[in-house]
Amino acid sequence: MVSKTQTSAATLPASAADAPPVAAPRSLIEPLRQARRALRAVRTESRAVSRYVFNAVPVWRYRRAATPLDSEVQRVARELRTSGVAMTSIESLLGSDEALHELQAYVAQARAEREIARDPLKPYLIELFGARPVVSADDTLFSFALKDRVRGVAEAYAQMKLRVQDMNVWINLPTGAGPTQSQRWHRDLPDDFEIIKCFVYLADVTPGAGPLQYIRTTNTVEGRRQWFKSEFDGVGFRVADEDIASTYTDDQIVTAEGSAGTIVFADTRGLHRGGFAKDTERVVLQITYSSNASIRPRNLQAAPGTRRSALADYRLRAAR
Repeated sequence: MVSKTQTSAATLPASAADAPPVAAPRSLIEPLRQARRALRAVRTESRAVSRYVFNAVPVWRYRRAATPLDSEVQRVARELRTSGVAMTSIESLLGSDEALHELQAYVAQARAEREIARDPLKPYLIELFGARPVVSADDTLFSFALKDRVRGVAEAYAQMKLRVQDMNVWINLPTGAGPTQSQRWHRDLPDDFEIIKCFVYLADVTPGAGPLQYIRTTNTVEGRRQWFKSEFDGVGFRVADEDIASTYTDDQIVTAEGSAGTIVFADTRGLHRGGFAKDTERVVLQITYSSNASIRPRNLQAAPGTRRSALADYRLRAAR
């Protein structure tokens, strides 16, 4: 029996009980989409909205911590703020090469144990841990991203607490073809106000291994205003080499070659390209740090049996 204060589908006319959810009128669908795009744009393009609406707590936590920064962390963060790209090394940042040897051993074992298949859409790139990397609290690879002096550079640049958005080992392979997709000049999609990436070289990155190239100061508000005609290649928008060459001088372009253990930080909202391996594979650990304002889809997932509360420093996919 249904009481006077209860309502159930059984008490409704069949037409009401079986009616599908009311959809927005067709005339409203496109305006709603445009409004959503506008809100997402404000979220990632407005520094004030990003910092004081979506990241008010991370900003407050960063200021409250007020931890004195190591001199090398300060130097790298300052150069990153000025140029959009900065280089250091595991030894300079952490005081020894121990972490490099641990990472190299970990990756060598993973390459030996995992079945690796090339993505037909990106034949030049292998993501060693797949499209959905699995995170555990004590994982050698992932815990590297949380080291105080590594994440500290990204947080000093952003002036707020950040979490790990994405992480993988990229293996760029020579294909004999010309540069394509992210091997051409581009900016990353505006998924966050600042997109801070850390690249750790696990092997020497020579000119033939496709080092990252970055145009200084294109991370700044003024630098982002520089407009170029671009070509959409099905994945992203690419800028022609000729337009870059006619706009910037050689000394404005950083070519980040380096030996194993080199670390490169970059705000990839600036113009960059990389991974065009000609004769040598490039093996790098890639870490992306992001803020709460980020609209980038999450792909990290918790390892079976790992409590999500133990992985609070990672932006994880929703539990299923």
